[in-house]
Amino acid sequence: MSIHILAAMAEELAAIDPSLSAHKIGVGKVNAALATCGVLAQDADAESIVLVVGTAAACDPSLKIGDVVIATGTGHHDMDVTALNFAPGQIPFEEKWFWKSDERLVQHTTAVCQELGLRHSTGHILTGDQFVTDPARVAWIHETFGAACIEMETAAVAQVCHRFNSSRHTVRWLGIRVISDLADKSAPVDFQTFLPQAAQTIGRIINALLNNPG
Repeated sequence: MSIHILAAMAEELAAIDPSLSAHKIGVGKVNAALATCGVLAQDADAESIVLVVGTAAACDPSLKIGDVVIATGTGHHDMDVTALNFAPGQIPFEEKWFWKSDERLVQHTTAVCQELGLRHSTGHILTGDQFVTDPARVAWIHETFGAACIEMETAAVAQVCHRFNSSRHTVRWLGIRVISDLADKSAPVDFQTFLPQAAQTIGRIINALLNNPG
C-alpha cells in the first residue's frame, strides 16, 4: 500500500516527515487534477491512499480559526449549469459529481484528532476556483451543499481518485483542512502568519495517522 500527501503549497507540508511521499500540487483544480494523475499513474501498488491537506475557509458558522475539518465528501461549488436545469454543482452528463471519502480514514483521522486534543469536526469540503469573500455567497454554499468549508483542490483530487479506482487498483482518499478564515469574516487573520501554525497541525495529524493508517 502506498500513501501520498498532497497540498497546494510547500508551506502546508513543512511539518511532515520529509521521508514520506508528500507533493506540492499547486493552487486550483487543474493543478490538483494534473498532479494527482501524475502521482497515481506512477503508483504500482494495488492500493493507494491519497490525503489532500491544507487550509480552508469556514462555511459552517460554528467553526473557529484553527479548527480541523475532516472531509466526509466533496464536490465543485462553482460548477453551475443550472440554466440548463442541472442541479448546482452537477457536472452535466456525468454519473457522479459528488465524491464520498473513505469511511475508515474518516474514523481513524477523527480518533487521531481526539487523541491529539485538536478541535475537529467532519463534514463536506467544497471546492472551487474562487477565493470567496462575500459572506452571502459563503452562506449560499453552506446551505446548498451542506458545506463545512471551502477551498480550491479537494474535489479535483477526489474526482481523479474515483477515475483511477479499478479491480486492480484501489484508491482511497481523504481531505483534511485547517480553518484559516471564518464564514462571516469577523476574525480576519494574516494568512502568512497563520500558515506555520496550520502546517504544524497538519504535520501532527499526518505523522500520527501514518503510524497506523488503517
